[in-house]
Amino acid sequence: MKSSTYLGMRHSICKSNVISPETMKLFSIEDRFIIIGRTENALFAFDNSCPHMGASLSKSDLRNGNVICYMHSFSYDVFTGKLNGIPEKWINQSSNWKKTGPLKIIPIFEKKGNVYVEF
Repeated sequence: MKSSTYLGMRHSICKSNVISPETMKLFSIEDRFIIIGRTENALFAFDNSCPHMGASLSKSDLRNGNVICYMHSFSYDVFTGKLNGIPEKWINQSSNWKKTGPLKIIPIFEKKGNVYVEF
């Protein structure tokens, strides 16, 4: 169902209680893999692909509102998508190797005990 209030198609994901605080889970919606999680009592959603080198973020850690990619430990804010850090061990790599964009954030909301995303 389309709505002018939202950015795209709404997709019902799960019941709200499936996403526990300080966790994230992988979901597949229309051939797209997304991470949905909760931290600081707020939901977040983003594409499963790390914007640095494409690693699966479902294998990564959630720490203090950041997803830390398991492959190279680049740290991204789960609410804004902004890169928050590159580990010291990668600082001497070429600038091309360190290039990255932000996480692709997906609009998410809860309504009547259910979680929805929109794209």
